[in-house]
This record gives sequence, C-alpha cells and structure tokens, in this order.
Amino acid sequence: AGSDGDAAALSVADLVTFEGQLVGAGVDYNNIVVIVNGAGHGTLADAALVSNVNAALDRTNNTLLGHRYFVTDVIPAGVGATGACVMGDLNMAAAMGFFGGLDIIVNPYTLDTSHKVRLSIHQYADAAVIYDAAYKDVYDDAA
Repeated sequence: AGSDGDAAALSVADLVTFEGQLVGAGVDYNNIVVIVNGAGHGTLADAALVSNVNAALDRTNNTLLGHRYFVTDVIPAGVGATGACVMGDLNMAAAMGFFGGLDIIVNPYTLDTSHKVRLSIHQYADAAVIYDAAYKDVYDDAA
C-alpha cells in the first residue's frame, strides 16, 4: 500500500496484516494508532471481523482493532472510494518541531478604507521521517 502509483483499497484485512508488519518492525503494539479520512471511516465503520462476527470499529471505546482511532479531513482523498489511512506508532515514525514563538503581525493600513485591521499569525515548523517501518499508509492513487 502506498502512494507510489499503485491502487490500494482500504480494508480491515490489510490493517490486520499491517499490525503484524509493524510489530515485526519493532513497534510496540500498544502504541499503534489508526488515522483515516472521512471516506476511510465510511469504509471501516461497517466492516466486521468475520472470524468473531464483531465490528472492527468499537464506537464505545473509539478503537479500531483495539487501537486508538481518529478521523480527520487533513488526509487527502485518493481516487478510489474506500478512503485513505495511516497506521502505526507516530512517535517512532516521525518528528515534528516548532521553532520560535508565534509571529503576530498587525497591519492597520491594509484594509483602512473599511476601518479594519489585518492580523497575520505565523508559526514555523518542520517534520522528518525517523523510522519509516513504524507506519503503514493506504492511499488509492490509481484508478
């Protein structure tokens, strides 16, 4: 699965496979999280673990396959209808740093004809992958 020209449909079966791959790569099972976009949530919300006939998504505890579960609109949609997903230990996978404080710029002249002030707020950040085996992604980028 991934964004390298292949089409990967989001499924619970793939996520179960990813669990094994992540643990095999040294990820602590208890630190795995699942983050999906809206279409991915739609796909997983009705999915079942057939062997147990239990829902894969536990709405009471907000977990999927026992892992913390989040839905966001920040993950871009692929061309397929099944949605996109990131699964893994994000603390092992990547680092993000914020630099300096908030820069707040007040410009009272930009909109002076309407008696308004423009505020611009900037925060500088950077991110880097630390251990790419600590996460898996599903993104359908081919029709």
